[in-house]
Amino acid sequence: MTTPKETAQAQFWRGDFGSEYIARNAASAEQLRGRAALWAKVSVWLAIGRRAFLRLAPVSTITFEYCGR
Repeated sequence: MTTPKETAQAQFWRGDFGSEYIARNAASAEQLRGRAALWAKVSVWLAIGRRAFLRLAPVSTITFEYCGR
C-alpha cells in the first residue's frame, strides 16, 4: 500500500507556522469547558429552530411576494 504524498499545505502547517499557531491559540481546561458548553447550547438552538421551521407550514404554501416573485 502506498502512502499519499504530503501536500504543500500540510508541510506549511507542520513547520514553524503550525507550531506558532498552536502556541498562540492554546486554551486552558476552563476555556475548553466553556467552549464545549457554548457549542452544546448552539446545537440545541439549531435543533429547536429546525423543528420550529418544519412545523410552520408545508413548503408548497410559502409565497414569495416579499421578494418580487
